[in-house]
Amino acid sequence: MGGFRYTEAMGEARNLPGRATTPGKRTSPWKERIVLLACLVGGWEVSDEVVAAFEPQIGWWANPVAIIGLLLASIALANQLILFIEKLQGIR
Repeated sequence: MGGFRYTEAMGEARNLPGRATTPGKRTSPWKERIVLLACLVGGWEVSDEVVAAFEPQIGWWANPVAIIGLLLASIALANQLILFIEKLQGIR
């Protein structure tokens, strides 16, 4: 099965893009996952009100527009919250 082999030394490892580069400061992907999940749940909770607000203006397009808009807004908000939290912690 598969013949792919990675031969680069582990000493060459770097931080992932957008991660802290300060020595001694550790970040966890769980913080990012929890914040993103909380933002997505918040977007789901307000989706009915957003659809109801859009429906008189754009009709049946209200559902896809609201879902896509809330998804993008949730991701952007989660990113900004993570940056803010890491600045408070002195990581960035």
